[in-house]
Amino acid sequence: MTVLAWDSKILAADKMALCGDTQKKATKIFKLIPGGQVVGFTGDLDIGMVLLEWYQSGADRQNFPKARDEKDAWGVLVVAGRDGCFFYERYGVAIPVEDNFMAWGCGREAALGAMEMGANAIKAVEVASKWVNGCGLGCDWFAI
Repeated sequence: MTVLAWDSKILAADKMALCGDTQKKATKIFKLIPGGQVVGFTGDLDIGMVLLEWYQSGADRQNFPKARDEKDAWGVLVVAGRDGCFFYERYGVAIPVEDNFMAWGCGREAALGAMEMGANAIKAVEVASKWVNGCGLGCDWFAI
C-alpha cells in the first residue's frame, strides 16, 4: 500500500508497507543519479522494486516485467524530472501527467483533494496518511 503525490515540483510517498497484516516501513521513492530523475512506485512492494530495476536498466518496452498473477498483483512506476512527470502501469508505455498535480495508490483521492485545496505533495501525503488506513508511517520526498 502506498500513496504517491506529485505537485509539479515535488514527488512524495508515504512509507507504509504491509507484510501480512503487519505494518512495516519501506522506502518507495528514489533519486536516480545521473539524470536527477525521481522515481517512485505504488502497489505491491516486490513489483515496485522490479519496476524500478526495469526502469534503471533502460525501460525497454519489450522487457516490461509482468506480474505472476496480473489479476491480483498491481504496481505503478512514477518518474518525475525537469521535463515533467509520467508513469507506467501495465504495458511499459509512458503515460504523461498533463495536470498540475496527480496522485496514485491507496489514499490518492485524499491526496488529490488536499492538493486541490492548495497543499503541496508532502502535505497531501500527510493528509492521506491521516485519513486512509492503507498509507502512513512517514513521508519521503524529493524536489525537482
